[in-house]
Amino acid sequence: MSSESLSRSSDAHAVLDEAHHWRARIDDGGLNHQEQAAFASWMAEDPHHAAAFAESEILWKSLASVDFDARLEGGSISQGIAGRIAQVWRDFGTADAPISQGLVRLAFGLVLAVGLAFLMMREDSLVSDAVQTVTLQTGKGETRTIELADGSELVLSPGSTVDVTFREEERSAQLLFGTAYFDVASNPDAPFRVMVGAARVEVTGTAFELQRRGNALSVSVAEGAVRVSHPRVIESGKEAPGKSPWVREGAALLNAVVLHPGDSVVADQVHGLGEVKSVDVEGIGAWRRGQLIYVNAPLAMVVADLNRYASFKIEVDEQAAALELSGTFSTQQPEVLLSALDAALPVNIINEGSIQRIEFVK
Repeated sequence: MSSESLSRSSDAHAVLDEAHHWRARIDDGGLNHQEQAAFASWMAEDPHHAAAFAESEILWKSLASVDFDARLEGGSISQGIAGRIAQVWRDFGTADAPISQGLVRLAFGLVLAVGLAFLMMREDSLVSDAVQTVTLQTGKGETRTIELADGSELVLSPGSTVDVTFREEERSAQLLFGTAYFDVASNPDAPFRVMVGAARVEVTGTAFELQRRGNALSVSVAEGAVRVSHPRVIESGKEAPGKSPWVREGAALLNAVVLHPGDSVVADQVHGLGEVKSVDVEGIGAWRRGQLIYVNAPLAMVVADLNRYASFKIEVDEQAAALELSGTFSTQQPEVLLSALDAALPVNIINEGSIQRIEFVK
């Protein structure tokens, strides 16, 4: 491949990653007035931006049925997902029209829809210009501890992104990627709210961990009480299963539950809010002290975590990805866990230089 081709490929990936970032922000309802203008400008400055956003939109919707998909981790698209997107493009086009025409039509429609949404948005729904919002991120192998303006503490695991906003009588955050541990300063007059997709987590003062894996959110409480809510989900004309009470907030019907220390719950776009389960309090946020703890965790999840720490890339085939693993491992030595997998599971580890591939042994 020529250097020019590599450059074009790199640019395309960068644009798509940026489109994923915008899509996540919009999905979380997190664009303030300035960000809306920036997004509109970004969409208008290059047709490739609109096309990338259209691709990102279809990716998110095509994976809405997946509770956890390691291929969403890190914001890049694997060949498997690319194949699914290509099929969606074919569905949009006609039998005689090239895929690019369907893509252009969809992208143009998205540009119009976004523009109209901005024009029709009520002024009182916009975030005030005076709001202080900051984006916090971590890179591979990086863990950050941040003291927030209200005295709360936020710890980010590697490969995580969170937006934090403060204004009078309101504290809020949006977890876009990864894992975060919140130790929230008590303030009954200003609840701390965290949005993750359609789910909302609300506290006045407590400690809890949030993990966003693809379309699924996991909430685990170490101290205090945490209220988690998610909009009603309909499956085949029936209410999605769940034992928590339905409550109405404004025009939305929500499934809500209050968690206490040792409680954990998962919410996703397909099943809504799941059942409350018990977890070991000591294990919540163990990554802050250099430990990864798993109890019957799918190998796909373990690999996604290891890729946040390892200096090399790890890939796993579909059959091996479904295998389950339990144990406690060090984040400082991901290669030790990797080398031990073939003894614990029916897999082979294949060294391909910068890539370590895990393959199922039949």
